[in-house]
Amino acid sequence: MIHYDEYAIQLIEREIINIYDTNAADYPHSTYLLEIRKRLLDKQALTRETQEELLPDIIAFNDALHDALKSMYDRAHELYRQKYAIMPDIKVTAKCYLACDYPALHPYRGEDRQDLFEAICDSGWNRLYEDGVTSLLELPRDIEQSFDSFIGMDCKPDNWNERLDKKLTKDLHLINAFHNLFDHTNFALTDFIFCRDFDFEYSIDYTEKTTLKNKTHMKTFARKNFKDEYGVEFSTCCNITTLTRMPTGLKGAYRIPDFVANIGLCAIKGCNELTSVVIPKSVTVIEKDNFELCEQLTSLIVEPGNPMFDSRDNCNAIIVTATNTLVSGCNGSTIPDGVEVIADSAFSQRRNLSHISIPDSVVYIGEFAFLGCFSLESEIALQGIRQVTRSCFDGCSDLKKITIGSGIESVEAGAFAGCAMLSNVEISEGTKNIGTYAFDNCNSLVSIALPKSIERIESTAFDRCNRIERVLIPQGTMDYFMRFDALKQYRHRFVPIR
Repeated sequence: MIHYDEYAIQLIEREIINIYDTNAADYPHSTYLLEIRKRLLDKQALTRETQEELLPDIIAFNDALHDALKSMYDRAHELYRQKYAIMPDIKVTAKCYLACDYPALHPYRGEDRQDLFEAICDSGWNRLYEDGVTSLLELPRDIEQSFDSFIGMDCKPDNWNERLDKKLTKDLHLINAFHNLFDHTNFALTDFIFCRDFDFEYSIDYTEKTTLKNKTHMKTFARKNFKDEYGVEFSTCCNITTLTRMPTGLKGAYRIPDFVANIGLCAIKGCNELTSVVIPKSVTVIEKDNFELCEQLTSLIVEPGNPMFDSRDNCNAIIVTATNTLVSGCNGSTIPDGVEVIADSAFSQRRNLSHISIPDSVVYIGEFAFLGCFSLESEIALQGIRQVTRSCFDGCSDLKKITIGSGIESVEAGAFAGCAMLSNVEISEGTKNIGTYAFDNCNSLVSIALPKSIERIESTAFDRCNRIERVLIPQGTMDYFMRFDALKQYRHRFVPIR
């Protein structure tokens, strides 16, 4: 059950509506508020019990989204065929958006819901929603792309269920637009799964721009795409230039040109021979999922004078100056003292990152923050945060020891899954919850120390941990810990300690 009336959520939503009504152009502040709201709502939605409750609406929304995108896909191809004979240089683009009306099926009602929903759907605030629920369809560029490929159903497994319970959703065939809304935008899960209606935007470009409009969610603009001498791709729209794609074969160092204002979604990814990136002071927006799989990247520098970001203390990372949030790191990064937040996916897939120290100033580490850091082998001591978030260190196969300090109340789902070399886990007093698959497939794990404060251990928390020799528990608590299904198989290995 989702507690939409939770005080923190209501407080944030009132502030979102107030800013949207009075200063809608306050993008950095509003985006940050949307991110916090999403975390709070999704934390409730992603419990196993709540996912089971929401499952019918997840399925119904995915089906409606599939049908809407099929309708858009067919209509765009029809428009292209109709106009191509008389305008051979035609370009047709199509986008799909959630309908702007607050979902009639949403269980939480209120006079301010429509105002809030309009703010969340504003692409200036919800930056990765500018092209709608998924990447835009552009013809003739995508003329050979099948509909299954467009919605991501040509891959195996054909189910985009990241962050959802894998067993519960294994047969849902969720399309990639669902994944995009859930994992890449600032919509919370419950913002969109009750939607059944959609708006479409079709644009036809030929010399002088003309536009065919459908419903009310339309804009017309000229866009210029070009490349530099290194093959890096850019797009200029409304006098704002975005770096849209860096070729994966680019070698050595690269300084982003001064005319660039934005770095787009996944624009710098998989560049295995890229060693250094310099970000000029003109760049004020860096979208998600950049710098992943850049295995030789050891230098990441924001030039002095940037109004939004910095690389203080020669940290080789990108930090949002106003919020002390580290949003992107590389294989050569350090985390400076004073950083308070490590953002979602900040170090995801930095496969050559071998050592990192997390300072006491850090109060929150985002989901997937160190996902797939295969070479990370330094001992991780976590202090000062309230939770180890979902899949935070998932797949850190060389990590050997972690210490979960006092004050950390929860180890979330998949937090240390796949840490194959992890041999010792020390969980301090104060931790109450260990989530689903938290230590799944930690097949070198031999020792776990559990505190008396534990209230809940999900039954799959220690799945495929086949080498556990000792479960250290406080003296006099054996009967208490025996009640957890996740520990029953280790009952002969309990070691009481003072």
